[in-house]
Amino acid sequence: METKHTPGPWTTSCGAGLFVSAGPKNIAMVRKHGGDGPGEVLLPDAETAANARLIASAPALYDACEAIEAWAAERGDIYVRPIEAVRAALARARGEAE
Repeated sequence: METKHTPGPWTTSCGAGLFVSAGPKNIAMVRKHGGDGPGEVLLPDAETAANARLIASAPALYDACEAIEAWAAERGDIYVRPIEAVRAALARARGEAE
C-alpha cells in the first residue's frame, strides 16, 4: 500500500517548542500547555521531548511494522497475536481504523 505521510527520516529540534521536521519541512510542534494563564505554553520538559522523539520515530516504526507483517505473511501467520497488534497499528497509521 502506498503511504500518504511525509517520508522519513524525521528529526526533532528545539525552538519556541519542540519541532518534528523532515528536512526543511516542519511536520509538528510539540508543546505542553498549562500554568496560570489560558493558553500559556510551558517550556519543553523531559515528557515533551520524549513525545517529540516518539512522533519523529513514526516513519521508522511504520517501516518496521510493515517488515514484520511481510515476514509473518511468508510464514503463514504462525505468530498471530503479535501480528494482529502490528496490523492494528498499521491500520491506524493508514487511517483505516480508529
